[in-house]
Amino acid sequence: MTAVLLAVLIAAGLWWSYFGYLRGGAERRLRGTTDRERSRLARDSYSYLHLPLVAGVVFFALGVHEAVAAPGEPLPLLPAVALAGGVAMFYIGDVAYRWRDHHQLATGRLVVAVGAASLIPVAVVAPALAALAGLTLVCLLHTSWELWHHPAIGPADDS
Repeated sequence: MTAVLLAVLIAAGLWWSYFGYLRGGAERRLRGTTDRERSRLARDSYSYLHLPLVAGVVFFALGVHEAVAAPGEPLPLLPAVALAGGVAMFYIGDVAYRWRDHHQLATGRLVVAVGAASLIPVAVVAPALAALAGLTLVCLLHTSWELWHHPAIGPADDS
């Protein structure tokens, strides 16, 4: 049950990272571009750069499946890479999206990606529960930091 709870908390962290600050920045960015640039921006940001986000979630799910099945055992290499690497891929995709869409380097999210990836070696030697706890901590720290600092995403509000 603990492994499942930690997995849900990680998924909630990913959800928060994607949906937590909906302030219309992307909508304003699209409205402020020419038709040709708008179509390139939509193609890049909402097709190509969402692939790592979706792939990260899918890989994370693969790793979680293995981690929940045997929480007291270390993960084999592929599920370990899927679990922690999937979270890292999600955040790298988010950093790339924000750079393309808003020309902002989301350094906090880049740090989260590095933190998640650094748990791959842990997952292959420590019990899967420890890897899940580490990823939960990374996501919790990131969410807490964003709630505390309210980082600007997208252009400044015009109102």
